[in-house]
Amino acid sequence: MRNKSIPGLSLLLAVLLVAEGCAPRIPGLERTSTTEASAVRADDEDTWLKAHYRDGRVAIFDSWQVRQRTVEGDGVLLGADRDTLAVGPFVVPLDSFVLFETDRLTPGRSAPGLTVMTVVIGVVGFLCALNPKACFGSCPTFYAGGDGDEHLVAEGFSSSVTPTLEATDLDALWRVRPVDGVVVLQMKNEALETHAIRHADLLAVPRGPGERVLADGAGGFRAVGGLTAPAAGLAAEGDIAELLRAPDARERTSLADSFDLATREVIDLRFAAPPAGDLGLVVRSRQSLMSTYLFYHSLSLLGAEAGSCLAVLERGGLGGARSLLNPSVELGLIEVQLPDGAGGWRTVGEVGETGPLALNVHLLPLPAGCDASRVRLRLTRGHWRLDWVALATLGEARAAVRLSPSAALRDGFDDPETLDILRDPARVLAALPGDEVSLVYELPPGDGDWELFLEARGWYLEWMRQEWLGAPDLAAASRLLSDPAGSLRRLAPAYKSVEPGMEEIFWGSRYVRATR
Repeated sequence: MRNKSIPGLSLLLAVLLVAEGCAPRIPGLERTSTTEASAVRADDEDTWLKAHYRDGRVAIFDSWQVRQRTVEGDGVLLGADRDTLAVGPFVVPLDSFVLFETDRLTPGRSAPGLTVMTVVIGVVGFLCALNPKACFGSCPTFYAGGDGDEHLVAEGFSSSVTPTLEATDLDALWRVRPVDGVVVLQMKNEALETHAIRHADLLAVPRGPGERVLADGAGGFRAVGGLTAPAAGLAAEGDIAELLRAPDARERTSLADSFDLATREVIDLRFAAPPAGDLGLVVRSRQSLMSTYLFYHSLSLLGAEAGSCLAVLERGGLGGARSLLNPSVELGLIEVQLPDGAGGWRTVGEVGETGPLALNVHLLPLPAGCDASRVRLRLTRGHWRLDWVALATLGEARAAVRLSPSAALRDGFDDPETLDILRDPARVLAALPGDEVSLVYELPPGDGDWELFLEARGWYLEWMRQEWLGAPDLAAASRLLSDPAGSLRRLAPAYKSVEPGMEEIFWGSRYVRATR
């Protein structure tokens, strides 16, 4: 009944996707991953399974088995209004449910495609316990290099926080260097999350001498040249052009507003000698932890009702799922503006994407014939980290060569099952905390140079921390999604109180330690 008062409201909880693959053991949680369809059984009287029907009913089992196509067991069946409909044994087809929720996964085997939600987890570290809303969270992270020189090069599908929001993410791999025509990337799950990876392909685009190739934001690729740094960049703190002149990870940052987290700021760029021809603006950036804080705050408001709310969301489809992103949408992307000829500015496009981990490179083609000597960036204070901004001359469109992994390795040994999953678009690879897979790609033969991109598709599912499992405040959760602008004003003081220490807590609370 409580859920019906806020239709469409759902936010993620701890999710364990029981599918192909396996992972290291996590203290405090028993689970297994397999594709065989014998059974998952409860072997503890305190363990339960909650099954959410597509029509809103809920079955709560205190003992159960999952078969090839059914769930059977003893428990109670509740209606959509949570009135008791029946008590006793049930046998129900798996496809009648949108979500399974449990407090523990016990040793056994699962039916293919069974999605099980883990509600209670007791493995939050000390730093994370200090401020649960600053805990490390990520989609899959991708690293290159080795022997002490490992570096983060990409993060995948950062805004795909439910299965309904499955999406494709593209990252330029500027720091990746092939060796003898081979590229090796380490794909990791470094957070208390379940990752579902549909594919992780390399896109190789040919480039000529002195060229770079960038994604154009419309699904294609453009060669670019004549990269020109700003001569000046006026922000509230003064001239920041020196920080923006090269892709060197020397980031320009700012602090959030104390009264409204959606407050914008502007950066006025001046280019002394814009290159000739059709132009584009190149921006290399990543987000701060503001969106992370808002997402975790949403989870904490739902508390122990998170599983039920997620089931409502999954029944509502894409529209309901997108409501999860309302607070982040209110924060906005980086607006690119040009003079309007009447003393003001007009927005010609936006750049940026969700994610606080890896730097992303974006190209925004500018209107033909525009005067690009002055460019203004309008962005939310404290929400963006800017590394590099440049004007570029747009060259011809280029086609990419898609390369699926030629090998997948765990602990240095071939893992043919993981490779088969990543090469089959009908399957997804489930990655649990601590999972790490090395993906090997072979570039096409020849002497040409290549611009490399990683295209990853999938979604990820957050695990609930114990600190979030108190009494839910569904009214506040509803306000956060239905009135994000007002919520960003109300939350500003709380966010400002933790803003100074969030970076240290975030990076110090990774489930897996790796060189940043």
